[in-house]
Amino acid sequence: MIVRIELNQLENRSNYYFYNDILFTGEAYDHRDNQLYKVYEITNGKITGSRDYGFFETNSMIKVDSGLIHGGDFDYEMNDIPYTYLGKPFTGLFYDYFAGFVSGESLCINGWIVKDISFYPDGTGRLKQYEEKHIDITETTGDREWFLQWENNSFKKIQSRYLDYQGTHHTGELELFFNVQNQIQQVIVKGDYAYVSCLVPRDDLEIDFKTFNHLQAKQNIFANNLSI
Repeated sequence: MIVRIELNQLENRSNYYFYNDILFTGEAYDHRDNQLYKVYEITNGKITGSRDYGFFETNSMIKVDSGLIHGGDFDYEMNDIPYTYLGKPFTGLFYDYFAGFVSGESLCINGWIVKDISFYPDGTGRLKQYEEKHIDITETTGDREWFLQWENNSFKKIQSRYLDYQGTHHTGELELFFNVQNQIQQVIVKGDYAYVSCLVPRDDLEIDFKTFNHLQAKQNIFANNLSI
């Protein structure tokens, strides 16, 4: 997993970027006046690319720090909190940070969060946990959630959920638990499996499978003492 950090947390030595005296590899977020100016892709301390958006690829939207966004009172009809920017319903991206690392990114449309990502770095430059939610504010296609957890840079758990509020009320949940050999030791399936077969929501998560069917085709991925 690519670590994401604020640019000002890195030390620039002759145009090489270091984090804790180690050449940095990952993405560095450059903020100016509480707005995202640029995201730099850095490999072995050298800038190898840049773009003007974060994890969600939205070039045209405003991108601001979460401190500029204000949450309103809980809306029971929408089952969420509305967000405003400069007194108006916010449309764009806002970012959260913790200890210099990017800890969250949210996509808002007319004041409502429709996509949300949380990053949990382990303090060494790696991620220990990743969560992504797609919130269906129209309640027509259903909410989707993904949860991925690592320990010592190896998988510990993957969870995929689906909840549909309409029609037949489809729900599904698929959980995979990994052993120390990075093999799947336990699988838990709840509800309708067809709706949660997608295990990894994005191609750029650097994981060599996306669906459970794809995972089944891999050799030696399931432990001998697999429990389903």
